[in-house]
Amino acid sequence: WQAPLDGARFASALAAHTWGSQLELSEATAEARLFRTDKKAADMKVIGTYYHRLDNGGIQRVIAQLMPFWHALGYKIVVFTDFEPDDNDYDLPDYAERVIIGQSFSRSRRGRYARRGMAFAKLLQQYQVDCMVYHSYFSDVLLYDMLVCQSLNIPFVIYYHNVFSRFLRYNDTKFSAIPIVAQKAEGLVCLDDTSAVWWRNFNRNVHVVLNPLTFDLSAVKPAARDNQNILFLCRLEEEAKHPNDAITIMCDLVKLLPEAKLFVVGSGDEKYVDGLNKRIAKLGLEENVIMVGFTKEVDQYYQQSSVFLSCSSHEGFMLTLSEALSYNIPTVMYDLPYLPLVQANPGIFSVKQRDTGAAVQALYELLSNPNRLRAAGDAGRKYLAEMYSVDIGGQWQHVFDSLNAGPKSVWP
Repeated sequence: WQAPLDGARFASALAAHTWGSQLELSEATAEARLFRTDKKAADMKVIGTYYHRLDNGGIQRVIAQLMPFWHALGYKIVVFTDFEPDDNDYDLPDYAERVIIGQSFSRSRRGRYARRGMAFAKLLQQYQVDCMVYHSYFSDVLLYDMLVCQSLNIPFVIYYHNVFSRFLRYNDTKFSAIPIVAQKAEGLVCLDDTSAVWWRNFNRNVHVVLNPLTFDLSAVKPAARDNQNILFLCRLEEEAKHPNDAITIMCDLVKLLPEAKLFVVGSGDEKYVDGLNKRIAKLGLEENVIMVGFTKEVDQYYQQSSVFLSCSSHEGFMLTLSEALSYNIPTVMYDLPYLPLVQANPGIFSVKQRDTGAAVQALYELLSNPNRLRAAGDAGRKYLAEMYSVDIGGQWQHVFDSLNAGPKSVWP
């Protein structure tokens, strides 16, 4: 094989023949010279990064916020997506080049992957990408996208944005499959120490990083916190975020605090959101639960809130939590003790998962005691500032420096 894309063409063709046997393929290619990269950090000038879309989600927001850090390190940046830009996409800086693969990963199964793989390979070659930071850790084509990159001598870093046990929660076989694939990557990035312990069983080059703050902390004006407004901001879906629990909480809270209002900011499946609206009407909560919809202009909703509410069953980093703390807003949430932002944070009041009664009590105690509420919010902001005194750019330079610096797999 002499032509530059011969290896990528082979990797792309593999999907049609190995779709139901990806674990076996991962093991079979583990030591194959074709998929072994040797590019060192000193040779890396262009960082590629991939996620299928850039709208309405925490991962998308993190990608946009990472750009200044990589740019400050001196790298050129190419952002790969499956879809064309949309009005709801998070803004990328001018120095980040966005390119469209044009073949959605969800529609590139089996024999249809070859078109995607080759389109991806040609773009990687065209933009002279030296390293790939891959955010779609759950993608069905993760292995094949990785093999395409590695066939072009592009080191591959998986950015795992959620807690390691996410798929186990849903009895999803990806829980056992992704670690086998991850052992082939040149590096893996995660967001908490608990997850890092798990991933180091499969890949020696594992890094814990801090997701960038959405806002410049020094420029954020603290919320007044002089009302009984509660903010619930997330993607609206039941399995992970539990908006229905938030409605249940409000149904009981207004019996104690009739003036309390919950602002629900975010979007979801149209049928699901319609069901939420019908339930709000059935409970007579139209004046207390305000459905805002999706917006990128979230500052006004933080500014007008006194408490942040989260009913998440699991989170990878919980960007909205860092945002609330930025505005000196305390948080009532279902307990997620592995999150770095939660551990010993005086601005956070955790209750047992799905314990709506305890959440009602925690909200009541804060909203009925303004002095305690403000003190908790101020302490949470101080905690956040201390956490973010670290050098995030330095963390990422360490990730890039580690690539091909030694063996990546913990298995022979």
